[in-house]
Amino acid sequence: MKQLFITLSLILLQSCLIILHSQNNTIVQLPDSDSSIYSFTTSADGQVLYYANENSITQFSLVNKEVVKTIDIQVDSPVISILVHSNTNTILLGTKSGQVMAVSNLSGESLFVKDYTAGSINALALSGDDRSFLCGCENGMVYQQSIKEADVVSEFYQHDKAITSIEVSKKKQLIAISSADGSISLFKEPTNDWIDKLFIGKKWVRKVVINANKDRLLCVGDDGNLYEWNIANINKSRLISQTKVSRNWLLSLDTGHEGKIECWGGLDHLLKVRTQFGTYEQKLKGPILKAKFIKTDSSEVFIACCILGKGIQIIPVKEMKYKPIYN
Repeated sequence: MKQLFITLSLILLQSCLIILHSQNNTIVQLPDSDSSIYSFTTSADGQVLYYANENSITQFSLVNKEVVKTIDIQVDSPVISILVHSNTNTILLGTKSGQVMAVSNLSGESLFVKDYTAGSINALALSGDDRSFLCGCENGMVYQQSIKEADVVSEFYQHDKAITSIEVSKKKQLIAISSADGSISLFKEPTNDWIDKLFIGKKWVRKVVINANKDRLLCVGDDGNLYEWNIANINKSRLISQTKVSRNWLLSLDTGHEGKIECWGGLDHLLKVRTQFGTYEQKLKGPILKAKFIKTDSSEVFIACCILGKGIQIIPVKEMKYKPIYN
């Protein structure tokens, strides 16, 4: 009996080691992704992931799991926001020094560079009609600029402090802008009429997300709370939940699979996923600047994470630690 117990213990130990080894191998570190990477974006079809440093833009195929293209660039400071406009094959880069650079996705040539005197470009978002983009700056200004012409710019709105994120929903015809002043401003698309201002608190709101499938607006920030509003009627947003999910700053938030699941991460290095059945979590090797559900050729759920000082990693949710709701 003792011999049988020892044998079973050795088999179980070996199995555990194999599982742990496979878990470590399933986390994919994207090539040319290092401490100089601060953000990323995906193509309209979700099949290609784009990220940039001061010298190049890398395009990584999420289907074939390989670099498909590299474009040489020269920017004067780190790229902290990136956007792809598929209709015109244009890549837009926002830098820490306050520049917006437009690069041709076909030729790799620089199309224009626009210098803003409003601090770092913290957020870029396409307008609902795809003809222009919104640019959120460190001094609280939001500008609306033409995709094709650097000089066609207008002031959109201004917060008291830095703009942190901009979310545009074509389905809800809604624009949400979050700020370090602890509030979120809402605008109607395509008229850009102001709707409302949601006041969260005195601490930074870092990320706002519109879950159009569930008529929900969510945000996270420095107070460690996940807020959720009902926006079935966008003219009368109603706060329905405020949940403490972290003791530290939350920097990233996303929804996936038709709005059925959410993920978030921040200063405590902890990536969390919430489903209707429970939560998944995994400790990463740095603060999570951005977390986003991505599409692959697999039926599994994956999250791309931009980790401060480490670059971009792709995390399979099935390998994360699972905690059921009823435990």
